[in-house]
Amino acid sequence: MKPEEATKILKSTLSLIYQTNISFEDSVDYKEASDIAIRAIKEVQQYREIGTVEECRKAVEKQIPKKIIIEPYCPTECPTCGHELSTSLGDGYYKYPTFLKRCPNCGQAIQW
Repeated sequence: MKPEEATKILKSTLSLIYQTNISFEDSVDYKEASDIAIRAIKEVQQYREIGTVEECRKAVEKQIPKKIIIEPYCPTECPTCGHELSTSLGDGYYKYPTFLKRCPNCGQAIQW
């Protein structure tokens, strides 16, 4: 059952209770419990729109800068995805874009 369906069922059940004038001693508690359940379902839906826990964890990890290792005569790569960050000058030397704060491929924060 999808959250939207559960919310609809809870709302219609609560509506039926009050339309039929069925008197339950706990009807106030049922209404409060239903309202809390509906709010909880809506909150879960909002979190699912943001992404899964794993996706959020990966996004947070990419915010922590990772150190780039620069070795003479070697290209430099992103420590996360391996994307080459340096440009060959054709003579065995490489130009390092130390102005980059993030990998242009994966978005990983980098520290030169």
